[in-house]
Amino acid sequence: MEDCADDGPEKGDRPETELAVGDTFAYTDGLKVKVDSITTITEWGEYDTEPEAGQTPFRVTWTLTNGTKKPYDLDEFGYQAQGATTGGETESLYVELGSKQMTGRLAAGRSGTFTSEYSLAKTDGKDILFTMSRMDEQWLEDGSFLGEDPHWTGTIK
Repeated sequence: MEDCADDGPEKGDRPETELAVGDTFAYTDGLKVKVDSITTITEWGEYDTEPEAGQTPFRVTWTLTNGTKKPYDLDEFGYQAQGATTGGETESLYVELGSKQMTGRLAAGRSGTFTSEYSLAKTDGKDILFTMSRMDEQWLEDGSFLGEDPHWTGTIK
């Protein structure tokens, strides 16, 4: 096994992927992601989907900064939330009021703040694990792939 090479960065060179809400994850090419907050949703628009009884509705807010020299297609990111206390599957909610979906392109040198809305059974607690996955071909092919997606743990406030 000594002769097997890992094409990715050495383990000591890889950025930390276990993060807390408020921490910033920096990809090696200049893209950065920071989970800003996990908050309870308390207001609803006319067409918003409110959760069933026994569910806690929450919003994850994050900021993406494009520190590269070219625009970045935001559809190359995927994200998900799940319960972190006793596990627990989240349900996506359709919420317009206060929401900013991550779509389009982000220009070089610019930042954008985005949201995603979910609900979690109250019996699964208030701790959330939020994971951001990057799926662009260049990232996967150039040897920079980390092997593990960054994820943030925090409590619904």
